[in-house]
Amino acid sequence: MSLLLVIPIIFVSLGVVVFLIIPSSYAQIDASNANHIVIKKNLLYNCLAYRDERSYPGIIDLTTFREDAVQRCLDLSGDSYGVVLDLKYDNKNSEIFVNKQMTDRIVFCSSRGSFQCSSEDVYIIVYENNQLRAGLLNIKIIGFKK
Repeated sequence: MSLLLVIPIIFVSLGVVVFLIIPSSYAQIDASNANHIVIKKNLLYNCLAYRDERSYPGIIDLTTFREDAVQRCLDLSGDSYGVVLDLKYDNKNSEIFVNKQMTDRIVFCSSRGSFQCSSEDVYIIVYENNQLRAGLLNIKIIGFKK
């Protein structure tokens, strides 16, 4: 007689666990900004990094801070992503636009349209004429929402 009471309680408990508790415990991961992070890391660790026998992430070689070199490294074209790099050091300011088809649309970043934009200031070291100087690199990325 007690089996008739215990067995339904077990099945109802398992149903509650399977249908209510387990689905609510799934983690929600926001990966909408993942491409922007990959582009930033690629810039700092690969495209702009100073190299001799090895690469020095966070140290920017001014010989690689050219629009054509960064464009070749990132290989951005069409309606993919646009990157604006603004480098400030020693009272000097230099700006690069990668994929001008997208960077021309940067004014749309303030609206809540179909664009996804990010902007980050990164403290870096600039390598110029065998000297190291402190600097600030602003990285702006614009792309379509996915």
